[in-house]
Amino acid sequence: MIKKIIANLKDVKNSRDLAVTFDKIFNFSYPGSTDSGINWASFNDSFRSLDTESQTFISDPDFEKITGIHLILENYKALENIDPEDKKHFEEILERNTHKENRYDDLDFLYEVKN
Repeated sequence: MIKKIIANLKDVKNSRDLAVTFDKIFNFSYPGSTDSGINWASFNDSFRSLDTESQTFISDPDFEKITGIHLILENYKALENIDPEDKKHFEEILERNTHKENRYDDLDFLYEVKN
């Protein structure tokens, strides 16, 4: 089963907000957010292994193993508020993780941008 997850970026004003948004959605073991912004290496590692057995993905008692994640990025235009280099890092991480050879887990990962 492919799990659809919506990330609403409307309140993102900087890289720290971006990291916190995804830390909340995926319950990252190693959060990427720091007081001064984002730890991109940690953020990337977290995206490479999205634990499908965690409570983040279990929403009913008839749990079906998740084989992939379809991430829907709403209000993507809000990323115009962050540093262009941070936006570039984020986009590279998303794109890199669509390729199975770059993932630590066996999940299919795709994303969709909605303004």
